[in-house]
Amino acid sequence: MNDWLAAHRFAPIADLAEAHAVGSKHPEISVYVAGYNYFLEEEFVALFRTFRWVEPDRCVLVLTPQEGAARIIRSDTEPLDV
Repeated sequence: MNDWLAAHRFAPIADLAEAHAVGSKHPEISVYVAGYNYFLEEEFVALFRTFRWVEPDRCVLVLTPQEGAARIIRSDTEPLDV
């Protein structure tokens, strides 16, 4: 994803849980965040859906445009064998 972002002149996404989680154990979730102006939402959704995730049923993309409702996109891929 970061390669696609860089190719389109967007900064890389950042792992929010790694940087800001608190507590006595490591969080069992990865949360990546970014904020962009003039983002290519439909192209990024298409890219997101090409990845084979380890647990696609637990993987969502949330897009919150400056105006309008948030969009929640789920992965359409089969699980990645690990």
